[in-house]
Amino acid sequence: MASTKTAISDLLNGKRISQFWLVFSTIGLISGWLYSPIIWIAIFLTCLLWLVSASGLLWLARNPGAHVFDFYRTPYWWLKLLDFEFKKESKE
Repeated sequence: MASTKTAISDLLNGKRISQFWLVFSTIGLISGWLYSPIIWIAIFLTCLLWLVSASGLLWLARNPGAHVFDFYRTPYWWLKLLDFEFKKESKE
């Protein structure tokens, strides 16, 4: 039980880090700061793929009997990418 909570906590942390870098790359893409737009697009797409992967792995950890593609079959799965999940951590 403790290892499952640790795994979910680590996956949630990874999802939040990927969300931060996605927001950072979006700001860099809009402002044109530091790199050319093509570099920012590559960084943005990399962070977006990282976020989709992190969100899917977190969902699989929370639903152990589910299949990998079940995450993408849920309605509005892409909205889960934007959920920072601040209140979903257990206080135990």
